[in-house]
Amino acid sequence: MSVPWPGTIEGPKVVVHDEDDIVAVDPETSESAPIRHEDIVLWQLDAETLLLGMSSALGLVGTPSSVGMSDRLWWMGELIVADATIAVYLSTTRSAADLLRSTAHIAAWSQRPFVLVTPTRSGGSDELDRLLAGREAARVTLDSSLEWLGDGAFRAMRSLPDCLESFLARHAPPKATAKQPKQFPTPRGSTWSDVSIRFLGSENVHVTARGEVRELDPAGMNLLNGRTRKPNLQWQMLRAFGLADGHIGWKKGNASKEY
Repeated sequence: MSVPWPGTIEGPKVVVHDEDDIVAVDPETSESAPIRHEDIVLWQLDAETLLLGMSSALGLVGTPSSVGMSDRLWWMGELIVADATIAVYLSTTRSAADLLRSTAHIAAWSQRPFVLVTPTRSGGSDELDRLLAGREAARVTLDSSLEWLGDGAFRAMRSLPDCLESFLARHAPPKATAKQPKQFPTPRGSTWSDVSIRFLGSENVHVTARGEVRELDPAGMNLLNGRTRKPNLQWQMLRAFGLADGHIGWKKGNASKEY
């Protein structure tokens, strides 16, 4: 578009009359000078390196890939939070109309909430805000979340989950912590002679010890099989003792090699 010129922000304009007739025109004097083909250097953006660096800094999983709009719309990867997997897209379109079309393109075939990333807040519109709200999607800008370190490397100024706090609260709530089974509050100094265990059913016992009383199950007695989460052999042996009033033996016929 222009030729770099010392002391100026934007140098002489490039005008292409023909394939072999390219000139640089001084915007003040309108004087022109020919530009040789060997003077022209083409720079190409290494999109793969750029997008991989951004995706890594944002903590995304997956390899970025173009999803159309003349390579101005990209799937950046997926953000995995709790049990939710959320797709993240980057739109580099310049105008509000193009950004709206890109977002509508995602919304047309995406069946779940998504995150739209744009370089800046430029291109926003009321129509875009309504579209994002209707799809319960969120928008994040790169200029407020990433810092370029050079050589395709970026640093997150704010983590993506922090930028999407309210969005994730709706679509990726924290995992519910499993309730810990009730444990018997054994009084200090208790011995087995202080303990009474009476079975109320196949998987419930009534336990007393020095005034403490609880109804427990195998989990509360720490007698579950770690793999199957079912009562283990120790629980089965305890139940055998309970059914036999505390006495088992081979002569009684209630003993087992499994115990």
